[in-house]
Amino acid sequence: MASLHSIIAWNVNGYTPKIHEIVTQMIDESSPSILFFTETKRDEGEMRRLFGSLPNYTPVINSHIPVHMHGVAMLVRNDVRFNTLTVNLNIQCRRDSKSGNAGTGRIIAVEVFTPTDSFVVVGTYTPNSGGANTPAKLEYREKVWDVAFYAFLQDIRKQREIVWIGDANVAPDLTIDISLNSMSSWAGCRPGERGNFAGILNDGWIDAWRKEHPDVKEYTWRGNKDSRKYGMRIDHIIITPGLWTKINSTFICHTCPGSDHVPVGMYMKL
Repeated sequence: MASLHSIIAWNVNGYTPKIHEIVTQMIDESSPSILFFTETKRDEGEMRRLFGSLPNYTPVINSHIPVHMHGVAMLVRNDVRFNTLTVNLNIQCRRDSKSGNAGTGRIIAVEVFTPTDSFVVVGTYTPNSGGANTPAKLEYREKVWDVAFYAFLQDIRKQREIVWIGDANVAPDLTIDISLNSMSSWAGCRPGERGNFAGILNDGWIDAWRKEHPDVKEYTWRGNKDSRKYGMRIDHIIITPGLWTKINSTFICHTCPGSDHVPVGMYMKL
């Protein structure tokens, strides 16, 4: 009989002790199979010290260089069999990175083994395309990162089904995925980055939350406490078509405090 597994992604905007308390409570209440965090903004040693209080999970940590920016981490429940995959997009790093690998602090990929098969979970913190005064960030996002990363996904897809989760920094549909029309020129809403994202969906990939909630306006980013009128759905669960029948449900957790983003997740029958 298939068992139900949950996968959750959350941009924590800094993995602080307070965030760790919230994560610990989340684990105590629902015991997710996989938790993926973006913008951890901590070095590996600090992350491991915090994760040490969660003995039922195995951490996978990819801190950025410098560590006070970006950063991703994953917690995999100990009963889930997995292997960590090597990621190299073979592109230059963005200027704010001192690493030799563009995926440092940005990507974690694991192969998860089921009783009959395996699939790959790819978690990302996609580079933000910046504001009007940072055209280099937009060019990097649209012409360098998106091209290489989507090719990386498609290469894996030749061998395995994929769950792509995390902060993709793109609002796919400006009629429903942003709260105000005036935000249409913001990072995540530009024609090039949305067009790149649409390309992968047009190739058969599924925006799982949107497919289950076709007409619902909900947002995963809400800005800071002084700008709650702004909202964007930029954190996603994207899957290859072969996994759709295994999806039980998807959700956005609006009750989770501590960050300017809220968690997104899904339940899978495996």
